[in-house]
Amino acid sequence: AFLEIVNSLLSSGEVPGMFTPQERDALLQQGSLKEEFSSLGFKYRDLYAFFVSRVQKNLHVILSLDPTHPDFALRCESNPALYSRCTILWLEAWSKVGMMEVPKMKLQETLKSVPNPEIMVQNMYMLHDSMVQHNVAPRQYCTLLDTIGAMYQDKKTELDKQRNFLRGGLTKLDETWATVETLSREAMDQEKVLQDKQHQAKEKMGEITIQVEDAGRKKNEAEELSKKLKIDEGQMQERKQVVDAQLSECVPVLESAKKAVAGIKKDNLNEIRSLKLPPEPIRDVLEGVLRLMGNQDTSWISMKRFLSQPSVITEIMDFDAKSITPDIMEGVKNLIRSKKTSFEDATIARVSQAAAPMASWVKAQIQYSLVLQQIRPLTNELDKLTKNLEVGTKRKDQCLIDIRESDETVDRLKSEHQNLTDEAADLRSQLKKTKDTLTSAESLLGKLKDEKERWGYQMKDLDSQMDRLPMTLLMASSFITYLGIMPEDTRLKMTN
Repeated sequence: AFLEIVNSLLSSGEVPGMFTPQERDALLQQGSLKEEFSSLGFKYRDLYAFFVSRVQKNLHVILSLDPTHPDFALRCESNPALYSRCTILWLEAWSKVGMMEVPKMKLQETLKSVPNPEIMVQNMYMLHDSMVQHNVAPRQYCTLLDTIGAMYQDKKTELDKQRNFLRGGLTKLDETWATVETLSREAMDQEKVLQDKQHQAKEKMGEITIQVEDAGRKKNEAEELSKKLKIDEGQMQERKQVVDAQLSECVPVLESAKKAVAGIKKDNLNEIRSLKLPPEPIRDVLEGVLRLMGNQDTSWISMKRFLSQPSVITEIMDFDAKSITPDIMEGVKNLIRSKKTSFEDATIARVSQAAAPMASWVKAQIQYSLVLQQIRPLTNELDKLTKNLEVGTKRKDQCLIDIRESDETVDRLKSEHQNLTDEAADLRSQLKKTKDTLTSAESLLGKLKDEKERWGYQMKDLDSQMDRLPMTLLMASSFITYLGIMPEDTRLKMTN
């Protein structure tokens, strides 16, 4: 029926009865078919005839027929369009190269598990080539490959199952032998460990005695340090009260000046920077600021560069008066003395809103630095007392830590001593069980020795079958494919 439909399409371009009238009309209305028909005038009888001509023009059919099939001639005679409308390509046999490549494509997975895939492919070709005299076709060669693929996987799975079963048994026996050897070694090791545990327990008791004595010495040292620290702390508080009293007058002034500096607006700084020749008071105040901060370049360019920094206010606020050296302090004092008018509040406030807080800040820093210089012996003594107090406190804390650690160590050593004693008792019990198990296992393995040898011979036989499997299945598949339909005498002849 299929060839008849193809014959009808090739000869007339249609298959009678394929479409109902309604389906045909709907099909003809689709796409641009109607417009193309109208553009050709009256060349075709109607739109359907134009559609059929398009089918004949554009439809291409490829048919592959086996000339060895018994119905080949009858099918060709019944469908003449196969001759009149087709180009015939007669292929009697595949080339050797093609025959060698087909197995590589169809039997990829099978060939991967074959020891010598190239030899296997050559044997397939040789067997098929030996049957050419009996009019075998490439189709039967493909059947041979399919049969090999199916049978190989089934037989290999069966052999693998048997081998895995025996291998599992042999593996278990080997594991049992290994377990026996392991148990023997474990028994020897446990005896050594038992002796070590007993020796360690004795050493732990000695360590406990040493730790208790060390903790006693640390407690005595901590008590002495506590007494000394109490005296040093009283002396430090006395010195600190004197220092705070000396600084009590100038610190509020300095903090007030810093607060005023923090309130300087950026626009006021930009106003100063825009001046080509600043008034003398502004220049004197900025010179004092720069010199206090260690900048000896007091040119107007240097001053403008200083004011242009984004963090200029922060740098002034964070300035530490302790960094003022005697030379810097003396130089700025002379500047304030010689330019006294420039640093007066009334004068500088009239000239610049930004420079006035800076002038107060310069004077406050000098005042604070003078006080620091006067009380330097006291501050040095206070620093020394503070340092000694810190050192003593750290030593005391360390002694307390050492004491706590010693107590923890003693508790840990006691626990370890008890654990070692318990472990030694457990080891004696385990050693007895191990020796009992070892005796039973050795007795069982002696009885299974003959069984292991028998399984080993069976395993070798299965391995031999697996090695011969590719060639065995090739011969069996060839017999099924080529000789199954042949007479008995032909089969006997080919087999011999």
